[in-house]
Amino acid sequence: MHTPKGQRPRSLTKLANLLKAGGKIIISLKLGISAAGQKQREMHDISSQEIGRFAQDLGLISKLEAQSAEDKVKHYGIYWQTS
Repeated sequence: MHTPKGQRPRSLTKLANLLKAGGKIIISLKLGISAAGQKQREMHDISSQEIGRFAQDLGLISKLEAQSAEDKVKHYGIYWQTS
């Protein structure tokens, strides 16, 4: 995730406030990126469980739509998870 840990609650609150009734937020998590890659792309670790806790705190329903899947362009060790 590109949003640092300290900014996530505020950022997700802003997204939730933009939703219409019955609206959806879809978040794809890029997993398996190296520490060097994270630093270069300014990415931060987060889990689907953390996303779920944020959603619950905001009164949203969180459900895992897809288990981890290999990167479609075959980047070694990279997986995606959609929440």
